[in-house]
Amino acid sequence: MNVALQVYPENLLNKKNSPTGDGSDAVNQPGLKEMTLKAIEVLHNKDKKQGNKGFFLMYVSSYC
Repeated sequence: MNVALQVYPENLLNKKNSPTGDGSDAVNQPGLKEMTLKAIEVLHNKDKKQGNKGFFLMYVSSYC
């Protein structure tokens, strides 16, 4: 598996960075792989409804 697509939950501990703003850790957030697959699924389903005209998806990943 591509390292850039992996999520390391241990790196998210004790950060208090939950998107809900409740001060908890954001350890249950989807990774880039899950978000990309969901975006493809959503766009594919939308494209089928619009007559299979095709779609374009671009995502950017940063790995340091």
